[in-house]
Amino acid sequence: MKPLFEQICGWLDGRGWDYQPDWEQQRLILQVEAMTVVIVASENGEFVTIFLPQLLTLGDDHPHYEAALETLLHLGWQHDKLARWQRDPDDGEVRLRADLPLEDSQLTQKQFWRTLEGTLQ
Repeated sequence: MKPLFEQICGWLDGRGWDYQPDWEQQRLILQVEAMTVVIVASENGEFVTIFLPQLLTLGDDHPHYEAALETLLHLGWQHDKLARWQRDPDDGEVRLRADLPLEDSQLTQKQFWRTLEGTLQ
């Protein structure tokens, strides 16, 4: 059985997706329709994180701050059973993140693509 990070790279290769792997950090970055996607394999292959960083910046001083937060919460409630919205209070970065805790199981190609494609939607 291939290591998890190598498997993920193979699945992306199989569909012809371009990405930039960082083998040391077990992280890869890809661009999909002007969105950056980061995929990280951690905890010795027992945890995968897929996130879309810097989708927007929403500072505390934004004129529509409360309405924007309410909209993000509504989107999370309505659509995102696989992922969750996050906002960094230090710089206002808003991103979408999906976690796959594998523990003692194996990540399947079907799980990977469902999570990645669900996050992109």
